[in-house]
Amino acid sequence: MKKILMLLPVAFLFVFMSCNSGESYKMETFYSNNKGDGDTTMTSKTNTITAVTDSIAWLKAEEAFNSTKSKSDDKDGMPVKFTLRDKNDVIVEGPGGISPQDKELMYPNQTP
Repeated sequence: MKKILMLLPVAFLFVFMSCNSGESYKMETFYSNNKGDGDTTMTSKTNTITAVTDSIAWLKAEEAFNSTKSKSDDKDGMPVKFTLRDKNDVIVEGPGGISPQDKELMYPNQTP
């Protein structure tokens, strides 16, 4: 009986950790690639981020974006911006929110 009681907290810990592992977010980083003939193209790459809350996911995405910006040998071009979407494909805004004017400038052709 004592062994069962000793294993019960361990089992509870595993269940708790599996339930709070977080949700999956999709981070899309946009790159500006300047070709030699003066033409510039935009490309994007998608990564998956796992976090418990939207704010933590945003901070992880911002850290990954800043890390990408600091690399000078990036073959994809210059990182320009990133977007973060939750499991329902809704854009997650940064902590503190973004004003409607800034959002309009950042995403001029996007509909909610």
